[in-house]
Amino acid sequence: MVRPLTQVETVTKVDSPGVTGASVTSNEPLKATEQVEQAIAHNLPKEIGVPIQSVSCPDEIALETGKVFDCKAQIPQGNFPVKVTVKDAQGTLNFRTRRILLLSEAETQLQQSIKKREGIDIKANCGGKVKPFKRIGERVQCKLTQSDGKTGTATITVISEEGKVDAKWKL
Repeated sequence: MVRPLTQVETVTKVDSPGVTGASVTSNEPLKATEQVEQAIAHNLPKEIGVPIQSVSCPDEIALETGKVFDCKAQIPQGNFPVKVTVKDAQGTLNFRTRRILLLSEAETQLQQSIKKREGIDIKANCGGKVKPFKRIGERVQCKLTQSDGKTGTATITVISEEGKVDAKWKL
């Protein structure tokens, strides 16, 4: 079993170099919506490793502390929801992805787990960097290659909307 993958969580201030995330300020709801969409499109690719093609958030967002709403992000592989929480009156935002697997992280965790349990160095390939999913229980097949060239497979099963997974492998 692979330890659960963590969801992307980003807290940022746009005006702070080197810090990821977003801070937006607007007294106009429609402008706030545009700023939040731009903040997600700009900052989320750093976390998931693929470009965002578009972002759609509800019209007339109010940037009030504690306000929570969902936006939809579109990537080449499909779309997925992004839960946005307004953290403070200065417009600091928290982004949390849902229904997306970070496959590159799953590969790393598979490699570490197999090394720890079996004492074998392997390279895992799950077919890309990310994969949106529609439901809990979906599976992704990964190819495993040992240093001596022998191959095996792993099956990753989604166990939560936040992208946590369980994995089984055969070498």
